[in-house]
Amino acid sequence: MPTLNLTRVVNSPVFAQEYVVNRSVGTFQQGGFVFTTTAIPFWGIIQPATDQDLAQVPEGDRVTGMIGFISEAKMYRTYVEGQTEGIGDQIVWRGQNYKVVAIVIWKDFTFYKAIASRQAGD
Repeated sequence: MPTLNLTRVVNSPVFAQEYVVNRSVGTFQQGGFVFTTTAIPFWGIIQPATDQDLAQVPEGDRVTGMIGFISEAKMYRTYVEGQTEGIGDQIVWRGQNYKVVAIVIWKDFTFYKAIASRQAGD
């Protein structure tokens, strides 16, 4: 089955905007586990979360405001898998911080969608 490449739409200056993804990675060093955060510039479509997006997110994360971030580059959410925990990406857009709470992978269409909840504010 052929795939549809939506790269031109996702990267179009008509629809896309700049935002920053703060990604934390860690290493074991003397004295414990140390996190390092790197600011990564992203480019993509930003849209309000849809009803379908909200259905994928726990109710407690919905109260602060939800936004969808669409990009060619992969984003990561916080996860807990057995004994392993990972810190998800934090997105900064228009001075507001958002925590990635869900990822929709549209790999066949060449993009990823991160659903993120606002961390502070009205």
